[in-house]
Amino acid sequence: MAETLFSKAALLAKAGLHELLDKGLDELSLPALKQKIRDLEEAVEDYGDSLAISQGHEQRLVNAVKALKDKMDRMNADIDLFLSDNDSSNDFLAERLDQELIGLEEQLERMKSELIEASETTEMLTRMYSKINKALVQHVRAVREAEIKQRAAAAKGKAADALEKIGGLDNLDKSVDSINERINKNSAVADARLKRAMAGFGSDLEDAVLAEKSRKRIAQRRAKLNK
Repeated sequence: MAETLFSKAALLAKAGLHELLDKGLDELSLPALKQKIRDLEEAVEDYGDSLAISQGHEQRLVNAVKALKDKMDRMNADIDLFLSDNDSSNDFLAERLDQELIGLEEQLERMKSELIEASETTEMLTRMYSKINKALVQHVRAVREAEIKQRAAAAKGKAADALEKIGGLDNLDKSVDSINERINKNSAVADARLKRAMAGFGSDLEDAVLAEKSRKRIAQRRAKLNK
């Protein structure tokens, strides 16, 4: 199992993910931010695929454990039936079933251990998938804000160049104040629009994580009810 796709160590090391997530936004230039977004998008896809596979593997184990327990329950009932029918001639059948039952009990313990590992892997992947998505949203927001500031700075630079060409006029101060006021106003409007546009990202991610948690809880509850 340690050499399969579900090896936690291999998944955690995949694509240098921790290094990718740990580097702060303030340490990156705009081109570096855009490259990191591409890296995060690739990581989201990879981890999404791994999570789906892990969830499927875990569910198959859940179903297999349940089926094996049902079979063992039927065998125990048959053993009790043979031993309680006051007919010693068929007691050997109970012994045969019990011998088979011993092997199934060992198999069940192995499957339970494998299920625990699969559940832990799925939980780890879910946390990492959520963390990557959150980082992706943050970086997309940072790039958009940086681009807006960059355009605003360029606009201010052009305005300053124009004002320098008309220096000495009586209305110079008023012109500068008016231009700066418009630039600040436009920048404030753009920031407000950006915040509104990005407001839904966080809630969508939280809803997705909550839905995944609920799915797992329901699956566990259904498994208990079906026992």
